[in-house]
Amino acid sequence: MSFRPEPGVGDTAVWVGTYPEPNGGAEGIWRVDIDAGAGVFLGSELVAVTPSPSYLAVHPEGHSLYAVAELEAGAVTAYAVEQGQLRPFAPAVGTGGSHPCHLAVIGTEVWVANYGDGTVSALPLGADGAVRGEPRVFAHHGEGPDRERQSSPHAHFVADVGGSPVVVDLGTDELWHHSTSSRGTSAVIGSLPRGTGPRHAVVLPDGVLAVVGELDPVLHLLIPTDDGYDLVARFELGDATPVDGDRNFPSHIALSSDRLRLFIAVRGANVIVTFALRWPLGPVPELEYLGDTPVGGRWPRHFAVLTPPDGETPEADTLIVAAQGSSLLTLVRIPRDGDRGVVVDAYDVPAPACVLEV
Repeated sequence: MSFRPEPGVGDTAVWVGTYPEPNGGAEGIWRVDIDAGAGVFLGSELVAVTPSPSYLAVHPEGHSLYAVAELEAGAVTAYAVEQGQLRPFAPAVGTGGSHPCHLAVIGTEVWVANYGDGTVSALPLGADGAVRGEPRVFAHHGEGPDRERQSSPHAHFVADVGGSPVVVDLGTDELWHHSTSSRGTSAVIGSLPRGTGPRHAVVLPDGVLAVVGELDPVLHLLIPTDDGYDLVARFELGDATPVDGDRNFPSHIALSSDRLRLFIAVRGANVIVTFALRWPLGPVPELEYLGDTPVGGRWPRHFAVLTPPDGETPEADTLIVAAQGSSLLTLVRIPRDGDRGVVVDAYDVPAPACVLEV
């Protein structure tokens, strides 16, 4: 057993949302401290006991944190961030939907994707970051060809695109836009190939969207048009063989800290796939597959790319990966001039599902 210093002495920290442990135990939000320079985890603390906080979001000003309760009667709890601790503003507020799995702060609202019934909720926020009112709820409609996973809408991710919400729906293979005004209008603004099961997205320069499919493990690029998004390119996610089950299920996608590469977590193969991102003439970027990095645990549901210290240009990106199936966080270094990274440390956290830098 290695020595772990007391929490709070690291040079950075992450919030970790979790799922219920298969063998029981407290459900909640953890703060985990890290010495990013040395590449070691330092310690952890359970800072909020709350049911199934599978996804978290931090207010852009850093003073508040929001957590879903991924339950049949979905809810969101808003917390004040005070010296590395969390204080709930009030009891959890219902989303008006079921099994919320993602949320994002956009303007003066927190937007929530309710996976269970395919609705999207917008909860108004006060200046202090607390929820101040009832949600506006938007319904999606449609289905996909996968009868087990796409028999109805399943809103899965909310992207902040220039201050407006774009919602990825795994069940309908579509992108939806919902109005931030009180009129509450909704529209389909983009479509993906049938059976894609789009899961998460990231906004690239010039407003290009990179969307990863969960059911068909492919990366898609869509460019903005006057009335939505057009699909312009698709990329296979390497050739890593599943070691955890019989197929691969991509989960999260994010840019590197220098915005020159894309990282994609793939459950099954349990790797981070890396693409180089280049911008020739024209609106469509070129992607070059660089390689796969094993994450050192099972079922990488989510990850965070740590922000380098001001003024530093690191030789590698540091990722904190939530290996849900192993109840581990792993610290992964992926070099900027190479194709495959390494795991440099691991730390026990029960069923981690989401990682956000403090």
